[in-house]
Amino acid sequence: MIPIFRILYGNYDYGSGKRCVKLIREVKRSLQLEWAREEIIHLVLGEQNAETLKKYGAKRIELIDKNPSLSESKISHFYNKTSLILKAFDKYSDGEILVIDFDTICGKTPDQKMLDLLRSKKGKFNGTLQCPVVCYKMKICLAKKHGGLRVQGVHPLRQCLNTSFVYCTDRTWLVDHLDYYTKYQKLGGGKRDTSTVNDEAVLMYNLDMKYGIMFPDELVENFEPDVVELCRSINQAKAIKNKDNLYFSHY
Repeated sequence: MIPIFRILYGNYDYGSGKRCVKLIREVKRSLQLEWAREEIIHLVLGEQNAETLKKYGAKRIELIDKNPSLSESKISHFYNKTSLILKAFDKYSDGEILVIDFDTICGKTPDQKMLDLLRSKKGKFNGTLQCPVVCYKMKICLAKKHGGLRVQGVHPLRQCLNTSFVYCTDRTWLVDHLDYYTKYQKLGGGKRDTSTVNDEAVLMYNLDMKYGIMFPDELVENFEPDVVELCRSINQAKAIKNKDNLYFSHY
C-alpha cells in the first residue's frame, strides 16, 4: 500500500478559540477509524501539535521541526503544507503518495482497487497529479488586474483544484508549486498582502502560467480523481454514478 499522510502545522493556543475548536473536532473525527490511527503518517511542525495528535490516538507522528511554522512572514503560511508534502514524497514514497486533510474522512479502507483507480487516470498529465475540482463562492484564480492571466467575465475565477486530497507520482508538481509561492508574493511589486493566500490559489496560478488557462471540464479531465467526494465538487455526476469507488469524503 502507498503511504498516506496528514499534515499539521501552525501556532494554535489549544484553548476555547473557534479556530482551535474546529481543529480538535477535525482531528478527533479523522482518527475515529482504527486504520487511520494506525496507518496514516502525520508530519508535524510544532511540539504542541504533535502532542495533540498523540492525545487523540494518532500512532505514526513525525515531528519535522519544533517550530510550528517555517514560512517567511510575507509568504503564505500554506507554504508549510506544500513543503511538508514534498518532504513526504522524498522521504517516504517510492514515487507515489497520497495526502489528505483532517476534514477528509476515510469511508472505506484503502486497497488495491483504490490504487488501480488512481493509477488508471487519463488526461494530459496521465494522472501524475490528482486533486478534486471544486467551485467556491470566492474568487480563487488570479485575474489580469492582479498579475494573472484570467479575464473576468471570460475565464472562470472560482473553479479550482482542491488540495484536501492530493495524489502525486511526479515530484516536479510539488517543486513547482513550492516555487510559485515566492512568485505569487512578488505580484504587484510585493505590495499586495499575500500572507494568507491559500495553496489552491498558488497552484492555479502555477498551472495558468505553465500550461495556459484550463476551463472546469479540462480540470476534471486532467486532475479529477475517482475515489473522493467533495461537497463543493463540480463533478456531481461522479458521486451518483460511482458510489462503490468512493473511499474518501470531504465535508
